[in-house]
Amino acid sequence: YVHCNGLAGTMMFSMYDLNDPTNTLFNDVVNDLAGTTSSCTNPPPPTTGTNPPPTTTTTAPPTTTTAGSGGCTGLAAWNVNTSYVPNDVVSFGGHKWTSLYWSTGVTPGSPIAWNIWKDNGAC
Repeated sequence: YVHCNGLAGTMMFSMYDLNDPTNTLFNDVVNDLAGTTSSCTNPPPPTTGTNPPPTTTTTAPPTTTTAGSGGCTGLAAWNVNTSYVPNDVVSFGGHKWTSLYWSTGVTPGSPIAWNIWKDNGAC
């Protein structure tokens, strides 16, 4: 099917030892992919001119805030070079943030920080 329909390849996972000569399914797939299309009943589909052009999606970059200046009384300002551990508390962008996980360089409020920093609100 894969070879006769012009597909590039296949992916397979097997719990069997690949060196086992009785592993016929794996060997059949490999040999069929390496074979010719002469045994195919239908010609492979055309590979040019039938696909629509790829579409692109433009997304706006994430909104970032500037580093806090320590404006939350008694709290250290977040620092890109500091390693934080769970329950560390910092100020950033006028908010109080609590670290939920170990991190270095993960900006509070950034898209990847949802499970690393908890926003405790403005301060």
